[in-house]
Amino acid sequence: MGWLFAAQAWAQAAVAVVDAQGVSDAAPARAQKAAEAALGALTSWDVSLGPAFKKGAPKKCVGDDCAAQLARKLGALTLLLELKGVEPAKGDKAPTEKLAVDLSLWADGEELGRRKVDTTLDGLEAALRGPVDALLPSYARRGFGALVLPTDASLTVKVAGRVLKGPAGGLVGLPAGAHQVDVVFPNDTAVLRTVDVPEGGRVRVDVTPPPKPTAQPQALGGRFSGLRGGSYAVFMAGALALASGLLVGALARSTVAPYTPCVTGSDQCATLDEVNVARAQADGLTTTGNVLLGVGYGFLSLGVGLFVLDVALER
Repeated sequence: MGWLFAAQAWAQAAVAVVDAQGVSDAAPARAQKAAEAALGALTSWDVSLGPAFKKGAPKKCVGDDCAAQLARKLGALTLLLELKGVEPAKGDKAPTEKLAVDLSLWADGEELGRRKVDTTLDGLEAALRGPVDALLPSYARRGFGALVLPTDASLTVKVAGRVLKGPAGGLVGLPAGAHQVDVVFPNDTAVLRTVDVPEGGRVRVDVTPPPKPTAQPQALGGRFSGLRGGSYAVFMAGALALASGLLVGALARSTVAPYTPCVTGSDQCATLDEVNVARAQADGLTTTGNVLLGVGYGFLSLGVGLFVLDVALER
């Protein structure tokens, strides 16, 4: 299992004017400063001024491509303004310069959204705060940071039990501080880690899935089943019968062992009746022992057969 928590100091924002038409020479610089103040009031990021707009400077871009090129150049978060002068209303005693402002917010060179504002140059900062606040992503707000979702779309990321939604590799805003991040894999396994999200920064979480369990060769007899249990029971019964047969056979031999043949001059001979009785007992024990031996061998064979059959079915 691999985890990579890459906390990046990402809190850099810039403001620039990408185009200005029909406005005074001082308007672009004043509009840039007003936008810087409006954005700085909403984010804890370090907001700086981008390059100053120069009237009449030759362009190497066309239309919206100018904004995209400038946004990619300026960095993580970029607020761009396009200014257009508006004729003052007739009858105004003290007309101020009126502007139509097209503002766009960009993150990592990707446009997040656009807003249009009609205002005066003097009231531009106040007029921009609402639209900028509507465009600003949650991770760029004061007290927040960003968690970068894994690039693998099959992974589910949860924080405090809540599923984070967003595109693979996308950013999700979280309050700055420690969070319990739970990553769930397609095979329903999961890993849980504590992630510290810095204010104005982002944490990239790269996860490799847990290794798949390797199939271990199953030891012979490793699985227990009813058939295998039956084979054990039959085998044990056969072993018991075989042992009993051997014991009875030994008892049969001991039954006739004390009786020795009569020899001349000996008075220790048993009578014929005694010998016949002992022989009859020995014959009975021998028959019983043979039966037990036969039953024992049969049960042993049956137990082995059942075991072999169970192993074959297991495979």
